[in-house]
Amino acid sequence: MAIRRTVRMGQRFWQQAERDVESRYPSDDESEPIPADLISEEDALTSVGRAEEIMAWVQTLLQQPPGKTRPKTSY
Repeated sequence: MAIRRTVRMGQRFWQQAERDVESRYPSDDESEPIPADLISEEDALTSVGRAEEIMAWVQTLLQQPPGKTRPKTSY
């Protein structure tokens, strides 16, 4: 029983590792730059800031009764 569980855990690990490689190197060429490395830190921080604003706006909408919307304050 424990051996079977260990084998399943090993299989899951390798499946996840394969998915990680696919997402890290979408072209299957490990010599190409990682897509995330092509984005500047400033652009990444700007995107995160905008996403946080959107999430805050969504949270305010979720707290409103159905049918009532509050206008967007920023973007």
